[in-house]
Amino acid sequence: MIKKTTKEIGSELEQLVVAHLQEIDPSVRVTRASGARGEKADIKNSLHQKMECKVRNTENCIIQRKWWLKLNRELNIYNLDTPVLVLQNKHKETFVVLDIKDYVRLLKKATLTKEK
Repeated sequence: MIKKTTKEIGSELEQLVVAHLQEIDPSVRVTRASGARGEKADIKNSLHQKMECKVRNTENCIIQRKWWLKLNRELNIYNLDTPVLVLQNKHKETFVVLDIKDYVRLLKKATLTKEK
């Protein structure tokens, strides 16, 4: 069995996220060099979200504070970007992490849109 590189494993998660989001945002895509050059974060979208994807070969998904702080430093405050951390464990269970204030703001926005 050929072992996958860390980059290949991360790319699989990024492609999974893109596949899920394309229903909402057809322009969504993985950023060039996975956020390493010019474009910030791992997933480019028109939803004003900066998305960083992390895969770990562990039972649990642990949020490393340095990931969260880096993601927040890259936000474009003029676009009202929301930081989103996507985590996947060794069982391919995938989770989305948001700050509670951002989560509530998104719920309010969805509720207002639904009422119209």
